[in-house]
Amino acid sequence: MRVLMADNFVMVTGDTVSVTIPGIVIPVAQTPQPLVGTSQDLTFGGAFVCLEGDELAPTLKGPLTFTESGYSITGTGTLKLVPSPGVNLTTLLKDNNKALLIKGAPFSAVFTVTTPAANPNGQTASNAPKNGTATFATKNNVFTAQ
Repeated sequence: MRVLMADNFVMVTGDTVSVTIPGIVIPVAQTPQPLVGTSQDLTFGGAFVCLEGDELAPTLKGPLTFTESGYSITGTGTLKLVPSPGVNLTTLLKDNNKALLIKGAPFSAVFTVTTPAANPNGQTASNAPKNGTATFATKNNVFTAQ
């Protein structure tokens, strides 16, 4: 008999993703953001299952403003989340050739600066990508997958 770990709980619409990027503050990412599942075939508890590509909550898509310590003018950038196969993505169960998102462990988040934060005198912060982590949270404690 195979025992599934608690980290294999499938993510569904309404579950959340939290993002931490050290050194900057992204206002919209200060609280967990709700995911929207795009599976048309799989639901759990009346909510659509989240598939690979659903890891970035709609509120975290597009240009995001951020602040950086020592700079009074906000910058902008984009966020990319990189869930890991076998950890945050199923390797066996798929829907339309896409892996399902599972709770898993923290995974990589990269914030790419489009416009750096600045000071009124024109001094700008580094525009280097900023690395952090993301984590999923779910209320699902029943539906697991690999």
